[in-house]
Amino acid sequence: MVILRPLPDDLAKTAIEELNEKPDDNDYFVNTLREWAEKQPHLRARTDDQFLMAFLRGSKFSLEKAKQKLENFYILRAAMPEIFRNRNLSEPKFEAIAKAGAVSFLPEPVCEGGPLVVLMRPSEFNMEQHSINDVLKVGSMIIDILMQENDRVFIAGYTFIIDLGNISKAVLMNFEPEFVRKLTILVNKAAPTRMKGFHFINVLPIFEKLFGMVKSVISAKLKDRFYVHGTNFEDLYKHVPKHVLPKEYGGDCDLKSLADEWWQKLNDYKKFFEDEEQYGVTEGYEKLKQVKQLIEDTSVLQGTEGSFRQLEFD
Repeated sequence: MVILRPLPDDLAKTAIEELNEKPDDNDYFVNTLREWAEKQPHLRARTDDQFLMAFLRGSKFSLEKAKQKLENFYILRAAMPEIFRNRNLSEPKFEAIAKAGAVSFLPEPVCEGGPLVVLMRPSEFNMEQHSINDVLKVGSMIIDILMQENDRVFIAGYTFIIDLGNISKAVLMNFEPEFVRKLTILVNKAAPTRMKGFHFINVLPIFEKLFGMVKSVISAKLKDRFYVHGTNFEDLYKHVPKHVLPKEYGGDCDLKSLADEWWQKLNDYKKFFEDEEQYGVTEGYEKLKQVKQLIEDTSVLQGTEGSFRQLEFD
């Protein structure tokens, strides 16, 4: 018998109405997906009930899509070892990144049955000391923890608020098209979580050129989920209630306390991240080769000239 966390009422309603979940059929779907995964000679996947259910919900209970997404999840991780391998926290840089408050999952959803909010403040990244891969590595660990603990990211999803105020040239130069492409592939092809929107605030004049580059590597579906609010927080509040936000944006959340809590949680998961090293796909698997070629293919970035370093800064 499949054992799952009970869902709060608002998420249970969303799962049934939007994801086609039928609780009486959960045993069949989870067991069928597990049997398939265990029979794949190239695939070494986690097969616990809750983990597999994440991919079913992320695929709206299409078994074929869930199989594809589960396989993609591990193929992408094998293709990006700089982000998903050797994720230990012993190096001081990881504590600095986690405690900088540059990326925060806010504790409250936007509404009952609504998505979580991820606040990104790139100006808080110290790119003179950390690489973008270091930042993504910490982000990948936080996402893995959410996948283990929080059903909301699969059912209601999450939405980004990206504060571009006070962003430095050094930070922008690290967010090259290569980074955008990797992140887009992960969001579109592998993650079982639901992406609901991107809200940009405190936008700089350079953003128009930057957004042109981003649009060249994202799907039409994602383009429709981009919102630019400038410095008008009242417009942002129409999408994300003020009280959900940190104090710096008129809300109630304390970013420093939140960052400290996440650093502690990351350390609590040390054994989990060690165990993650055993999962993946075999190196000779043909689809892994194809994905590596996709990641290395710069042709999808026509017109971007390969780097944000070509941009002129005011």
